[in-house]
Amino acid sequence: MQVDKADAVGKNMMEKIAIVIRRRSMGKNLLFSHLKLITTDDDGNEKKRTGDATEDTIIQAVFRRHSPVWEIRHDNAFPTKNSALPYGAVIKVQLHCGNNETSLASSENDCPKYEVIRWFMLMDPRAEALKDASKNIKSEEDESGISQHLYFKSRMNQFLKYNESQERKERKVKPLHEDITKFDNSMAHGDKKHKAMRAKLFAAFLVDLFGPQMFQDNPLILDVAGGKGMLSLELSLRCQSQCTIIDPLIRGKNDKQQFTSRAMKLIKQVNGRMPTHLAQFFGLNEKCLKLVRQSTMLVGLHPDECTEDILDAALLTNKPAAIIPCCVFASLFPERKLKNGTPVCSYDDFLSYLMEKDDRIKKFELPFEGKNQALVFDPR
Repeated sequence: MQVDKADAVGKNMMEKIAIVIRRRSMGKNLLFSHLKLITTDDDGNEKKRTGDATEDTIIQAVFRRHSPVWEIRHDNAFPTKNSALPYGAVIKVQLHCGNNETSLASSENDCPKYEVIRWFMLMDPRAEALKDASKNIKSEEDESGISQHLYFKSRMNQFLKYNESQERKERKVKPLHEDITKFDNSMAHGDKKHKAMRAKLFAAFLVDLFGPQMFQDNPLILDVAGGKGMLSLELSLRCQSQCTIIDPLIRGKNDKQQFTSRAMKLIKQVNGRMPTHLAQFFGLNEKCLKLVRQSTMLVGLHPDECTEDILDAALLTNKPAAIIPCCVFASLFPERKLKNGTPVCSYDDFLSYLMEKDDRIKKFELPFEGKNQALVFDPR
């Protein structure tokens, strides 16, 4: 039976090199993609168009995890999210031609005739965009930063390269009196209003818990993965704290972190201090640990991948820390397990995993929507 199935797949199988020009994820088991088939030279580089119509053929392919043709042993390569199969990526793909179809689908309205058996990434366009966004950008610590503006500009250019004729979707106009109480509690991030409110509430919580003295008298607060610096700005407004934002993305067009004129005006009115910015990744390396030892405390408001590193750095250096975890990244950190051996897959598992590191870590619930569980380590 298995042999017959393999023979059937083999007869209708073809292997192509293609560019992902569009894709739509429908969950963990289904994804649709438009692929532009390309031909390559002996070195693997894309050949220029020579008038051959097959060099500009666009087909529709479907990824189905539970399809009889999908190879189960490659489940770890299944693109469960759009980001796992970025547009502009060059991939080698093995396709099963359904219903013995030999003609390629060129119309956008045609149903997909091709199912993916397996695929391999040959070129990740995000890596190229990161290179473009990090050229000639150096932080004060001589660390390479990444210009957010240049990165997204590069990714947009890559998208428009294959989708120039696609019309932009009309932006939905929000009602004048939006009910902000109608917010999905399962969301981790939310809109700008909720993000700003989170920073205010977290800053107030930190000052109440640790006392204003902790944030005054020339402290150095490390705001790890601080993004636009809203938490640092709130601490500066409340206590005139000196905060340093550690984040690889540079949010500004002049290769330097930029804050809004309103924020700068408010800080000037209270005689506060503008946060500084270090364009670098945070991790358990000697350079970052040196910064931690020189600091007063570490904070992180939804710091994503470096959440555990913040807590580990605080424990190693015996520095106070307060974080609000958000995303679990179970597939990115499969080695995380609770003390009872259970893999860390859910948000509650992640909180328990972090708290198991030290009995002195306490959990607090903050009064805002979304991921609002704060973990605090206070060695004093």
